[in-house]
Amino acid sequence: MKVGIQLYNLNMNVPTLYAREFAKENGEAGEGLYSELFNDAITVLQLAIKQNERNVLARFYLGKAYYAKSYEGEGTWTRSLVDKAEEQFSSVVLQGEKQPVPRDLLVKSQGMLEEVRKIQKGY
Repeated sequence: MKVGIQLYNLNMNVPTLYAREFAKENGEAGEGLYSELFNDAITVLQLAIKQNERNVLARFYLGKAYYAKSYEGEGTWTRSLVDKAEEQFSSVVLQGEKQPVPRDLLVKSQGMLEEVRKIQKGY
C-alpha cells in the first residue's frame, strides 16, 4: 500500500511540472494529462484493498487517484471515474461508522465526498 501512496504522490507532481514546461514551449497548459496518469497507483491500491477490504487508507488514496484521473480539463470530468471515487470515499465514511477510523482521514474523506457530489450534480 505504501507503494501505491508513493505512486499517487509522484503522479500528482507530474502535471504541474509538465504544464510549466509545456506552457514555456507552446504558450498554453497541457490539458488532459491526468488521463495518462495514476494507472500504476490505482493498480497497487486495488491490490491492497483486495488483500484487506477494510483498508481505509488504501480506499482513500484510491478515491483520490480516481478523482485526479477523472479530470479531463476545462472543467470537465470522466463520469465513471468520478463515480468510482465517490464509491471509495463513501466506503471510508461508512466504515468510520462501524469501526475506528483516524479522524483526519474521516474528515478528508467527507470533504472529498462533498467535492465529488458537487461534480456529480453537474452531469
